[in-house]
Amino acid sequence: MSIGRLIAMTAPLIFSLTGVLADPPAGRVYLLHSQAVGGCPPLDWHVVVDRNDIIAGMVSWNDMTTMARATGLVDRKNQTFTMTATEMDGQRQTATVDG
Repeated sequence: MSIGRLIAMTAPLIFSLTGVLADPPAGRVYLLHSQAVGGCPPLDWHVVVDRNDIIAGMVSWNDMTTMARATGLVDRKNQTFTMTATEMDGQRQTATVDG
């Protein structure tokens, strides 16, 4: 399973459930554990949204043995976000997460 597919399947869930686009206070931390879906394993998300609308954090799977660093921006005007996640070990695959 590729990092792109893992993250793309659950990214809309994390941000729709937490209201990241609703003007949170600076430094708001969002944590989510998403269940396995189809052939994708459960994912653990730890993301911080700063006052300047920068998103930074990590996504892990395989019981937190595989991780990706995620960074991006929130566009409050259009109520969207974009993140790029890069696998920290292994093949260092990347995925773009839009929501």
